[in-house]
Amino acid sequence: MRIKSIIIALGLLYGMILCANVVTAAPVNCSCNCFADTLNATGPDVAECNRLCGAACGSLTGCGFDTSGDCDGNCINYCTNDFVPASDGYIGCEGVCISTCKLNKLIDRIILLVRMIAVISAIIVLTLNGAKWMTSTSPSVRDESFSVIIWVIMGLIILQLTISLVEIIMGGGGHCP
Repeated sequence: MRIKSIIIALGLLYGMILCANVVTAAPVNCSCNCFADTLNATGPDVAECNRLCGAACGSLTGCGFDTSGDCDGNCINYCTNDFVPASDGYIGCEGVCISTCKLNKLIDRIILLVRMIAVISAIIVLTLNGAKWMTSTSPSVRDESFSVIIWVIMGLIILQLTISLVEIIMGGGGHCP
C-alpha cells in the first residue's frame, strides 16, 4: 500500500514537472491590406493569422448583388487584388468571399422576388380600385377607392426605400471586380 502511494506521488511529481516545462506559444498578430482598408487578425501561428486576415477581407466583398456574376471568378479577381495566389491570405480570402458572394446572391434573389410580388399585387389592386373609383357613382365608394390607391402608392414607396436600405447595408462599401 505504501509503495502504491509513493508511485502515485512520483507520477504526480513527474506530471507537474512536465507541465511546468510546457511553453505555450503567444498568439501572433498580423495585418493585411484589403483594398483601401488595413485589417488586423490574431492567430496561433503566422499562417493561420494570414488566413484569418484574408478571410476578414473576403467577408467584405460586395460580389453577388448582381445576379449575373460568377462568384468563383469574381472572388478570384477580388482576392488577387491584395493577396498572392495560393498564399495563406489568398486561401482564406477566396473561401469566405465565395460564401459571402453566394449569400449575397440569395439575398438579391429574395429581394427581387419580394419586389416582383409587391409590384404585381400593386398593379392588380391599383387596376381594380382605379376602375371602381372611375365608375362608381357613390361618393363613399369613390373616396374609399381613392384612399386605397394612395395607400398602395405609399406602400410601394416604402418598399423601395426599404429594399434600398437593405442593399446599402448588405453591399455597402464592398468591392467586386
